Amino acid sequence: MTRRWMIVAAALLFVGSTAACGGEEDGPGNGGVQGPNNENDVSLDAGNADAPDVGDTGDADASVTDGDLSEGDAATDAPDADADPGDTSCQEVSCQAGEVCVDGTCLEETPARKCQLAEDLGTLTLDSPIVVSSTTAEASDVLTATCSSGGNEVVYKFDVAQDSLVSFESDFPEQFDAVFEFRQNACESPADEDVSCFDGNNDLSVAAGTTVYLVVEQTLGRGNDFDFTLSAAEETCPAGVERCDAGTFEVCTGGTSSQTFACADTCADAEVCSGSLCSNAIAVSGSASFGGDLGAYQANIDFSNNSLCTVDTSTVSTPGREVIFELQGLDAGQTVTINTGPNVGIFIAPSCSQSIVCEEAFVASGTNSSVAWTVPSGVSDESYFVIIDKQSTTAGSFSYGFDITGP
Repeated sequence: MTRRWMIVAAALLFVGSTAACGGEEDGPGNGGVQGPNNENDVSLDAGNADAPDVGDTGDADASVTDGDLSEGDAATDAPDADADPGDTSCQEVSCQAGEVCVDGTCLEETPARKCQLAEDLGTLTLDSPIVVSSTTAEASDVLTATCSSGGNEVVYKFDVAQDSLVSFESDFPEQFDAVFEFRQNACESPADEDVSCFDGNNDLSVAAGTTVYLVVEQTLGRGNDFDFTLSAAEETCPAGVERCDAGTFEVCTGGTSSQTFACADTCADAEVCSGSLCSNAIAVSGSASFGGDLGAYQANIDFSNNSLCTVDTSTVSTPGREVIFELQGLDAGQTVTINTGPNVGIFIAPSCSQSIVCEEAFVASGTNSSVAWTVPSGVSDESYFVIIDKQSTTAGSFSYGFDITGP
C-alpha cells in the first residue's frame, strides 16, 4: 500500500510540474489542464495562443522580457514599444537660468536661439482670428523692442495668408503693461522698415506670405498672465503705396483707406501725375490754366544751392513741391505771362535735367502774383521748361496759368 501511494504522489508531482511549464511553451496535443486553484482553465493547445497563462497579467512585454508577472512591473522592466529612441523632446529637460533647451540639450540663451524657439501661432486669415493666453512668468530679457527700454519678453511667429491689415487687441491685468513689436521677415536683426512697435492696440500692413515675429516685452510689473487677439482685414491699399489713375493721385494709408489729390493734368503713368518730373512735364502749346493739389507732387528739386538760377544774384530756397511744364513752339519776341499764387519760385530753362541752367528766374509774391518773360532772340519753334517750385513745405491746392502773346 505504501508503495502505491508513493507512485500516486509521484504522478501528481509530474502533472503539477507540466502545468507550471505550460505558460512558456505550449506543446501540441497537451489538452487542457486546470489551474491549481481550480479557478482558471489554462489551454496548452498551440492553436489557442490568446489564452492567458496562469498568473499572467496580460502584459505581453512582461512575459517576453523577464517572466516577472507581477502587475505594474511591465512599465519598469520592459521598454515602451511606442517610444522613439531618437526622441529629443525638451519636455523632461530642466535648464538653468540663462539657458534654453534646443533638441533636448541646454544651451546659452541668445537672441538667435530665442527667435528659433518662437511659439508658432500658425497662419492668420481674414476669417480666423488668433487668440493667445500667455504669461511673462519665467520669461527672459534677451531681445529689446525699439519702443521699450527693456524687459522680459515672449516671442511668437505667424504667417499671413493674403495682403492684410493686421490688428491686435491686448487685455492686461492691473499693474502690468507691455509693448508689442512686429518684425516682418526676420526676427533677430530685421530691417528698420520691417519693424513696427506699439504701446497700445494698433494695426499694420502685412503682405501675403510674410512671416511675422511678434515680441511681447513687459514694461511694467512682474511676470503676469495676459491675453491678446490677432485679426486680419482685407488690405486693398497698403500704407505707403502711391498710385495714379484718371488724373487722381492716391496715397494709401492702410486697409482700404487712402488720401487723394488732384493732378494738374493727367497721370503720367500708374504711379505719378504728369508734371512730377522733367521727363513727364505738362505740355503747354498756348494760353492755358492748370489747377490741382500739391499733395499729388513731389519735392525733388531745390534751387537753394543753384547759382545758375538766381534772382538779383541771390539763390532761391525752394524746399517745397514743384510742378514742371514744357512750353512748346515758342518764337523769339513772344511774351509769356505766368500767373501763380504767392511764395513760389519760377524758373525758366531751355532744358530740364539734374543740373538746371536758367534763362530767367523769378520769385512770386502777393495773392495773385504775375510775372512776364520775353522769349529771347534767335528762338524759333523751340521749347522751354518752366518749374514752379514752392518756397515752403506746405501742400494744398494751387492754380497756375500761362498767357502766351506776341508775334
